[in-house]
Order: sequence, then C-alpha cells, then structure tokens
Amino acid sequence: MNMTNKWPTTTISDISENLDSKRVPVAKLKRKSGDIPYYGATGIVDYVNDYIFDEELLLIGEDGADWSGGANTAFIINGKSWVNNHAHVLRIKNANIQFVMNYLNYSDLRNYISGTTRGKLNQASLNKIKILNPSLKIQAKVADILSTIDETIEKTDQIIQKTEKLKQGLMSELLTKGIGHKKFKKTKLGEIPEEWEIKMLSLVAKVVDSLHQTPKYSGDGLPMVRVIDIKQGDLDLSSCIKVEKKVYDLFTKNHVPAQGDIVISRVGSFGVFSYVATTKQFCLGQNTAIISPLINGKYLYYALQSPIPTEQVAKQVVGSNQKTLSLKHIKNLYVPKPSSDEQQKIADILCKLDIKIESEIKQKNTLISLKKGLMQDIFSQKVTIN
Repeated sequence: MNMTNKWPTTTISDISENLDSKRVPVAKLKRKSGDIPYYGATGIVDYVNDYIFDEELLLIGEDGADWSGGANTAFIINGKSWVNNHAHVLRIKNANIQFVMNYLNYSDLRNYISGTTRGKLNQASLNKIKILNPSLKIQAKVADILSTIDETIEKTDQIIQKTEKLKQGLMSELLTKGIGHKKFKKTKLGEIPEEWEIKMLSLVAKVVDSLHQTPKYSGDGLPMVRVIDIKQGDLDLSSCIKVEKKVYDLFTKNHVPAQGDIVISRVGSFGVFSYVATTKQFCLGQNTAIISPLINGKYLYYALQSPIPTEQVAKQVVGSNQKTLSLKHIKNLYVPKPSSDEQQKIADILCKLDIKIESEIKQKNTLISLKKGLMQDIFSQKVTIN
C-alpha cells in the first residue's frame, strides 16, 4: 500500500446533521396500526399510521444494539418513517451514505460505548466517531461494489424466504390431505385421508427421556446435546459441550442416539425438533428427549412440525415461567400415519425443499463472508480504489 495515498479521516459530526431531537417514542399500546415502519435500535419494531421523517437517513443504535465490528449497527431508511429514542437519526451531508453505513458496520465501535449493564452510544460519543473520508468519487465506487454484493444477498434471502413459505404450505397440505386422495374422514385431529390412521407417538416411536442430573463437562470427549443445541433442521453437534466417555456411557444407558432419531427440547424452547442425520456419537443433556421412530423417520420428523402436533404441544406445556413438556405428553402426541410408501413420498418432497433452502443459506453465508473480506481489504486500504 502506498502510504502517501492513505485516505484522510473525519468525524460523524462533520459529515452529518443529527435529527435526534425529532424522534418521538410511542408506547406499544398507544401506537395506531398502519403501514409506516416504526424503527428502533436494530430495525423495524412495528408499523404505525403516521410518520416523522420522509427522506433517506442513517440510523445507528443508541442503546440495545451490538456495536462490535461486523454487527450491522448502522442501517439506512428511506421514505416515510417513525423512529423511537433507541436509534440515532443522521442526515448525511458531503459524504456517500452507503459508504458511511458500511464503514460504521465494519468498525468496532465499542470504545465509544458507555455503561456496563446496558451499553449506550450517547450523542457526544457518536459525534466523535472517526470515519475514513476519501473523495466522493471513491466513496461512490466503494458503495457500488458493496451494494452489488448486498443486492445479491438480498435476492438470495428472498429465495430462502419464498422456499420456506412454500415448504410450510406444502407441509400443511401433505400432512393433512396427502397425495392424490379423494376421500377424507373426520377425526379428533381434523380431516385426513380415509386410508390414513391417527396414532399416538408412543405407538410409532420409542420415546426416551434424558437423565435428570447435571453432568461434569470436559474440554475433550463426546458431544452432549442440550436444549440450546436443538434447532429446526439437522442436528448440529459443532457447538456442543463435551463429556468424558464414562459420562457418555451413563447418559446413553437407556438409548444410544442413532442416525434417523429425532431430538426434542422439553423445557424453555419446548417442542423444537432436530433430525439426527449424523452418524457421530453424542448423548443427551437435561431437559431433552429422543424419539426413535418405528416408521419412516424423516416423515415423522416433518409430521411432528405440522400444525396438528404443534397445537397439541402448545396445549400440554405446563409452568408459568419455565414452560415444560413432560415425557408423558410427548408420548401422547397424535400424528397422522399414511402408508409406508406415502410416508416416503411426502418425506422426499419436503426433503428436496430443505436441500434447496440449505443450499441457498450456504450461498448467502458465502456472500456475507465475501463482503466481510472485501470490507477488510478496502477499509484497511490493502487494495487500491481509484
């Protein structure tokens, strides 16, 4: 890098007009519903029927935000909007607003934050934030480069959302009407194809509780799945804590988890299911259970996410603060049971959509990594922008 061409710097106060005094917080109960976005520290929090601003502005979280590098604290709004007192409002002058936003999101701003319990970026500190200030021509070029990637990320995100919506619609259709059926019957769970059965989960799967004790964790060893590790989709063991082999043996004495099993959370984020696609060894931590299917495992995984079992789960959880789903309730869940052949067909259709979603998510993550790398190269001036 030619240090003689190093970009100059400026401060936020020199390139912006602060409009914080125009902000008006409105309590949720007093907001009148509409189609105008109501912004907080990290984005849209509601929609209202009136507006304060009607222009392109830069918002940056004042409190309740993440100011670390790459956290996307700053974001641009345009058109009619309402902003509460948790986001600073800046009208950018003599600078490219896209360049400023990207530089702020690239930067680690935590040194400007005051407070320990709930951090705050006060206006005085905001005004002192230093920002690179190359020519407007260079700023525009940088903004164009990064905006092109942002647009591709947004398009990929739209594909993901569209595919997820399609999957939810198909799941509801396939798990209540099946494939090619013309005759239906009424059951306690609603209308289903005449040939289908309604079965309690305990009749189509083995349901095994985890041990109700806190194990000793280890730096090395075998993964232990806890409630925090259970998310919709294939079970991911990469972030699991580890336990020694003797602890693993104790926690798998009633059932050794295997590929095709389904893991469920019972407490807190109750009724969340992960499918065990891996062949790696792991054991279950507290407040979880494992469902070992006696029918098509992938079909059962999707069936458990359909509205019918989901509504049952919501009715059966107990506790006011820490919601808990008992093992008995899990075993007593009812699921629709088509023929083995139709189970496979339904699973195949939904699997293809999951594969599509997973592929697009990987593409999105690749683009995000690409943008981070480009920002690092551009803002550290490892590459020359003329």
